[in-house]
Amino acid sequence: MACASELAAFNFVAVMTATAAVQQHNGRPVEGAALAMGTAAALLPSLPDVLEPAIHPNHRRFFHSVTFAIAVGYGLHRAYSWEAQ
Repeated sequence: MACASELAAFNFVAVMTATAAVQQHNGRPVEGAALAMGTAAALLPSLPDVLEPAIHPNHRRFFHSVTFAIAVGYGLHRAYSWEAQ
């Protein structure tokens, strides 16, 4: 299995490239959203282990759950679709 830094780098490149491609396909200029989404893809998979380290007795409970993943996904969706007024 690849180490965590290799997976983070792959997630960053893959998601940043996909986000930039979607922006270009939709006729929008490629801007900071691609970089932000790539950074989030690199950092967020390790978030559950930071919040509930393996030394914690509740390791792999709430922060490794589908509920938490849905909440994070919803928050990212809201942040991505937010427009300043």
